[in-house]
Amino acid sequence: MEKDWNRTQKESGPVVSRKLANEGKKAVRRINEILDTINTAHKTRASASQMHNKNITEIAYRGEEPFTYNLFFGYREMHNLIPTLQELYDKKAITGTDPSNLEKDDLFGKQFKGLSLIDIENMELNPDTHELAPNDIKKINRMFRSQGLLIKRKDRDQTKTLELLIYFASQQWIHPETSAPRSLEKFQENITAYFDYYTSFLTDFNRDYLNESTMLLMLALGAPYLSMAVASYAPARLNITPSSATKLYKQREDLADPVFNKETWRRLEKLFFPVFEQAYRNDSLPKDLEQYQHYNEEADCVAANILQNYMKKTASAEEQIKTNDEVKIILEQWNKHKRNITREMRQLNKRLEYKISQDHPTEGITMVKNRDTFVFVMHFPNNIHLTLEIDKTGKLFGVPPSLIKANPHVEDALMVTILSPLLKKYESKETDSNTLQIPAPLYLIPRKPEVPEGLIQEEEEQVTKPPKRKRLIPAVTIFEADPSPPIIPTAPRAERFVAYSLEELKELLGPQVSRQHAIVDRVLRAINNFERGNTFGITIERYHGSVIRIRAGDYRILLNRLGNKKYTLKEITNRKNAY
Repeated sequence: MEKDWNRTQKESGPVVSRKLANEGKKAVRRINEILDTINTAHKTRASASQMHNKNITEIAYRGEEPFTYNLFFGYREMHNLIPTLQELYDKKAITGTDPSNLEKDDLFGKQFKGLSLIDIENMELNPDTHELAPNDIKKINRMFRSQGLLIKRKDRDQTKTLELLIYFASQQWIHPETSAPRSLEKFQENITAYFDYYTSFLTDFNRDYLNESTMLLMLALGAPYLSMAVASYAPARLNITPSSATKLYKQREDLADPVFNKETWRRLEKLFFPVFEQAYRNDSLPKDLEQYQHYNEEADCVAANILQNYMKKTASAEEQIKTNDEVKIILEQWNKHKRNITREMRQLNKRLEYKISQDHPTEGITMVKNRDTFVFVMHFPNNIHLTLEIDKTGKLFGVPPSLIKANPHVEDALMVTILSPLLKKYESKETDSNTLQIPAPLYLIPRKPEVPEGLIQEEEEQVTKPPKRKRLIPAVTIFEADPSPPIIPTAPRAERFVAYSLEELKELLGPQVSRQHAIVDRVLRAINNFERGNTFGITIERYHGSVIRIRAGDYRILLNRLGNKKYTLKEITNRKNAY
């Protein structure tokens, strides 16, 4: 159709005014430029498809060029120009093929399940939360809710459009150096908000069961393309490895309601995991470390068992509370020094290698930067490893779900374990530099009081403003600002802290009840909801003092109050014995 359009517009037509004729020539020249852009983008897409065996996730992550920007830009420009061409055609300023034929290829004008891309663009985001209205979410869901799309010939255009949306959503995070044209900004914001809605579902462990059931149903009804889109988009948006994405999903699945949602999580797992496996870029990590991006279930289980056995001696309530207080200080130090750490990594083959204490079962840790996260590979004997990641908000990803279930606050312990020896090194360097008054090493930024005013800016300004003078140590940008707000606001740590372990919980339940997994899981969820503020305990006065009581089905959990919103387990008993 494009060739016919180019040929027929060159035919001579009736005489019109020079101004009208010039407008016609200008419009024809512009539409031909747009069609060339679209055709070139399609060729790039076809090349990427052939190179990656038509694997949608591979094309989104490892396609040579982010072709979707040019493709959507071309179709968006065409949508705007078609009415002008039609008007010029009706006035005889252009001749040949009727411009209405271009509407067949107008991607933004086509209706899919009663919704077009221009309708999505015109949706309004909540200015405070950057979220789409629930009704708009439902409308977009209908686009994905088509079973057997590949079988029905009439739905092939819809299938291609859904794939393009997957590429468009994922590639803005995979290729951050490429931004969408200004005319696509609002459309991109709305598409981002739509997929953020489902990505937040994977990261939010604080949802009630009714909300969780509704979200799962939406994902299941939108299979395979909605689940494929979310599985492609989420790792890119979170900037985490396939290994961390897989374990994140498993953690959500483990916390699911065993009666209503467990089976749906397992069914969706078959769609998510193959996509997660391909959700990475070849150049993210050094070649010899690329293997650690991928999930290795066997190695993960062995590493989890090793750490669990080691942590039994530090699982007491006193140790857990001490670690919880310590991790807050550790994160402050981490935010203070991570720029310096990144500088040193650049000089050491893009990695840092260090050891923990001598009694720790790990042989050492390799740390490397993966775009917006820091990856920590814990090496154990017999080629066993565990891959952990810390994102820019200080959230830890990659902890095996079995380890979290056995020790619910293991993230705090692991954070202290992997960061303490590294930060001690940088704290000592800073102390030496201040005490001895010697020049700071190249990987350290001098403290402000030691440098003449104006020579170096404050640390926050280094990321966004150029230096006033030339200096030997260039400012390093670790984290660029997101083109959109975070998926969910950075939440404070748990409002309450209950020090306990799975082993202690089972001991309080007794040998007979602890073998009933449904009861154990219900008690675990009840404590988790109490910590996160979803449920509130009741204070009960007893002869030996007051305790906090929370419900878990037919069981009641009694907690000792330590003060400062910290608690320990006292007793778990059937409700008839709790009063």
